Amino acid sequence: MSESRVVVVKASQTGRQALEQAGDALYLVIQFADGSFAAMKPADLRAKLNMWKILDKPLEEAPKNVLAPHRVETILEDAPDLEARRGALKAGQALAAVSAAGEFRMLLVAGQTFRGGGPHGEAGTKGLGTLSVGAGSTPRSAAPEQAPQKRYINVELKDSEEKHLDPKTKPLKKEDVYSLIFDVDVELRATAIATKGVEFAYQFQEGEQLVKMTVRLETEDFDLFGEQEKTLLVPRTGKSKNKASFLMQPLHDGECQVNAVFLKDGNFVQVIVLKFYVGEIFQATTLGRGVEAAFAVQPRDVSLTILRMADEFKLILISPGVAATATLPIKPMELQDIALQAREKLLAVVNFTQDKRAFYQAALDIPPEIDAQTSRQLAEVGFRLYQRIFFGPSADEQCKNLGRKLRELAQKEKLKIQIFSQEFVLPWGLLYMADRFDPNRVDVQLFLGLKHIIEHIPLQQSLLVTSSRMDASSGLTVGLNVNTDIDKQTRYPLVGKQLEYWQALKSDGAKVSLIKRTTASEVTGALSDGQGPDQVLYFYCHGLAQGVDDVGGVSASTLMLSGSSRITLDDLYMYAPTDDHFANTPLVFINACESAKLSPLIYDGFVPYFMAKGARGVIGTEVETPALFAIEWAKRFFDRFLKGESVGEIFLALRKEFYEQNRNLMGLLYALYVDGDTRLDPGVAA
Repeated sequence: MSESRVVVVKASQTGRQALEQAGDALYLVIQFADGSFAAMKPADLRAKLNMWKILDKPLEEAPKNVLAPHRVETILEDAPDLEARRGALKAGQALAAVSAAGEFRMLLVAGQTFRGGGPHGEAGTKGLGTLSVGAGSTPRSAAPEQAPQKRYINVELKDSEEKHLDPKTKPLKKEDVYSLIFDVDVELRATAIATKGVEFAYQFQEGEQLVKMTVRLETEDFDLFGEQEKTLLVPRTGKSKNKASFLMQPLHDGECQVNAVFLKDGNFVQVIVLKFYVGEIFQATTLGRGVEAAFAVQPRDVSLTILRMADEFKLILISPGVAATATLPIKPMELQDIALQAREKLLAVVNFTQDKRAFYQAALDIPPEIDAQTSRQLAEVGFRLYQRIFFGPSADEQCKNLGRKLRELAQKEKLKIQIFSQEFVLPWGLLYMADRFDPNRVDVQLFLGLKHIIEHIPLQQSLLVTSSRMDASSGLTVGLNVNTDIDKQTRYPLVGKQLEYWQALKSDGAKVSLIKRTTASEVTGALSDGQGPDQVLYFYCHGLAQGVDDVGGVSASTLMLSGSSRITLDDLYMYAPTDDHFANTPLVFINACESAKLSPLIYDGFVPYFMAKGARGVIGTEVETPALFAIEWAKRFFDRFLKGESVGEIFLALRKEFYEQNRNLMGLLYALYVDGDTRLDPGVAA
């Protein structure tokens, strides 16, 4: 058990006074006039106070969501069940131990004690995360779990004489050869050059004693002397068995970048972006899922990683026996135009009308002659999109070869395809993978999303979710966030039928708890509480997205709920900030009407917000989805999901099912921004 002092301040003090008193202490404990306490890191408090511009106001006058989520329960320091209560605490939960007179004595977290003190308290154990327990709440009963051994990825740089270098203080030289070295250790050594996002905490699968991880370097700024990949052997505990070492020499002066891509079984897991400045300074950022996720992911048949490189994109295709790279000569603004045109054409199919009848809006079943016309239109959109990406006028032979290889792989049997991208978002399921487009012979099996499992892994800088398993051993809590005005507007119980569906499940014995929210204030309040119970956040409402060039920008993107109440991204960042992480890493399903313009919002708006907030992923739509189809898709999705099926398998099965039974291709409108292996364990269906 570690013991370290924390600084205790009064809520009557201003934020500035409290932070000055905290010095370099790890935690601030704030005591209120009623004898209750809140506990948080000084940096988190400073960020919130700066955001609200109330640094010089008394803490007790701060808005509710500044301190309320960080209130902790109190317990007497000599309580007989103190140790048992401490043992039942989970990550992010805490207790304040007090004397009989109500004076603060200790802050208790799982396996640790932080004793109260004055300014400049001793530094405590790092990496505990934000403490966030609602006032008066009781920690859930749980068996004490053994904390995993903390380990770290060490990235080191050595010169030709094997001396460690710090590129933050000593510039690189173009004529010199350096060694870039990666390994796993139980400590982050002082010689490590990348100090953020490198904690290596994970749980091995049962029986797994050693994992082989591929470290692959991608760079156009260094000569790697023909060695681009190395294998890192990581045992269940302790240091890695070896180090992955690469020789590299700068090719030019100025900024030189190396992307260190970590893969396991063909899965993209993480990329560490290292920016060296020859003669200047050094930067390092970590993108992607935590490397700890490598020990929970399942093998992928195809992994496509797309990295932003200045004004172009770098592609990395990994498949058994295949490792190909190419540069896409597409600028970000051109990419936005390509995606926008594709979605406009996709929306035209959604609204296809003949003889004054909008077939996809009116029914699930599509007549064969209508299917023939719309399938051809969709195939043309998907084929043109693929051609523009890989075979455009500026594409070199390397880019075309990668496009041919991906198409060749896609024409084979069912694959699990994983896509990780920076600022490169497309309707991947719509891609039509024919060698040539023949309008008279359209094969729907050549739509990428109708034959293969496709997952688009969002960028997670917070690295909060490392497992695809959603623990439902105590049941599943579902937040139903709906706009009941839709039923009045359409004169059809679109929302009512969905609420009836969930109530029927519960009545039939499904282990689900339901929380219904209909207004913007209810939804914002729930999102502001990081300790909320939601494991699934389901939205059925109107949605409007803003682009970068629109008035208000992306932050004005809106979800509209009952009573014309609205939630903008600006509102969420202000009233439900991302530093208060979700306790239960929920799966978010945005099944919004009028979501034709949700596409840029999906990656530029709400998806980054929910991911930074701690969601495990988001299910969304590429364009506006017909209301009847949206309801039926959600029903069939949850029918399978509640039984414990993985979301990737569900998506592929439903797309096939809707086409084979109803000749309806609208399943291609839905996209997974989450690990395709995500599932409930155990299932909760009756």
